[in-house]
Amino acid sequence: MAASKEELPLDFERRSDELPTIFMLIWYDAAHRQVLSASLTSLQHSGCSRRATECKATDAMNDNRLLIVDDDEDTCSNLSDILTDFGYSVDVAYRGQDGLDLLKQYPYRLALLDYKLPLMTGVELFGRMRLLCHGIEGVLVTAFATAQTTNEASAAGMQQVVDKPVDVPRLVSLIGTFLTAV
Repeated sequence: MAASKEELPLDFERRSDELPTIFMLIWYDAAHRQVLSASLTSLQHSGCSRRATECKATDAMNDNRLLIVDDDEDTCSNLSDILTDFGYSVDVAYRGQDGLDLLKQYPYRLALLDYKLPLMTGVELFGRMRLLCHGIEGVLVTAFATAQTTNEASAAGMQQVVDKPVDVPRLVSLIGTFLTAV
């Protein structure tokens, strides 16, 4: 059953620049993530453009900028779209050196790194990232998760290894955990 205008929590007569600030929280169960998605959808239906909605959603998490480095463009695009919908500011690089260049320009709190990259591994990349930014956290996202890669990642200071294909609810939960702990 569709809700009428009177039943919806947002005032649909407001202009997009008058919308209240929204604080995005990532909860750790499916029901709350569904509520979060509904909040974003409600904003989009209230007359906001998608871009205005994204700006409002990311304002509250401005310092939660994420970097994804993966040579697979589809993986980058999919993860970026999903994490942007959850209110994160996401940048993407397809090579390790490009990721390092972005790190020199922007403050990232968390990097999601593929293991097999051109010219270096994600673990090697994370070691170089830590030299530039000591506070950055890292998650290895790979289709090649073995005991050896897990040990390499741990020795480099990476917090977690996530298998591909990515379990999105688990990844979003991990990201929320890392960013609220820092």
